[in-house]
Amino acid sequence: MIHKLHIKNFKLIKDNSFDFKPLTIITGTNSCGKSSILQTLCFFINTNILNIEKSMYIQNFTRNLYIFDQMRNKDLHEDSIHITLNEKNIINITKEEITKNTEYLFDFEENFYYLKSNRNLIQ
Repeated sequence: MIHKLHIKNFKLIKDNSFDFKPLTIITGTNSCGKSSILQTLCFFINTNILNIEKSMYIQNFTRNLYIFDQMRNKDLHEDSIHITLNEKNIINITKEEITKNTEYLFDFEENFYYLKSNRNLIQ
């Protein structure tokens, strides 16, 4: 289970930690970083997903996550991004490489939903 997520220098997120409970709902105004939080979690999702349709959906949701200049917080002028999951799984991203120090990757459940801004439910 995801308990804590720390994000530094990713898109609009400068340096924030987020605590998760068994049921966590992420809400907020437009362009406040809700999708960015979900996108950072996608770095930890197991890429060996058996369900091809869901695998393609995750790839579509994360298609720009491997272009450093589109991921970094442009206001901070930092040369790296740091993402930590549950205080032990760490991903460092620079223009040259993505370094993962992770104990495990997780599969997302069959009940994974993302409601896009056009309000069409993708399941």
